[in-house]
Amino acid sequence: MLRSFILFVASLGLAACSLSSLKTANFSYVRSDGQDIGDPALAQQFKQDRVACEVELQKGLGASGGNSNSRQNNNVAAGSDAVTDCMEARGYTVVLARDAEAMQQELAAKAAEKARREAEAAAPPPPPAPPPPQKVKVKPKPKPEAPATASSPPPAQPKSSPN
Repeated sequence: MLRSFILFVASLGLAACSLSSLKTANFSYVRSDGQDIGDPALAQQFKQDRVACEVELQKGLGASGGNSNSRQNNNVAAGSDAVTDCMEARGYTVVLARDAEAMQQELAAKAAEKARREAEAAAPPPPPAPPPPQKVKVKPKPKPEAPATASSPPPAQPKSSPN
């Protein structure tokens, strides 16, 4: 138990070294979805992801059986590459610190565009346009017959046939 605790503390110390080397190289992580890591909840998630990746790296180095390949064990670049790969798998991108803000804004714009396209694709289709109004032909009213005058004979009555 004490041995595993000491190994854990040592791995955290090595992880801190890899972080300090990342900081001295002036690199920074940005979220691939463009969200700002400065948000307290996202900052906490970032810290958890970073520690998890560094622990995975230490487990990987420890699993090599402590071989004598000092080049592999002491190569900070190789370690930071493994951590970077792990962080990329968790949704982060490593960039130069001077480019971090611009990259974050670019990634945020891409994420917003992607969300807009997805929402557009998921939206139900618009209802069909109503049919154009039909023109109804109105039959003209029959003209009333002219009133009978005294000089004209009365209209003939139809004869009914006997049944």
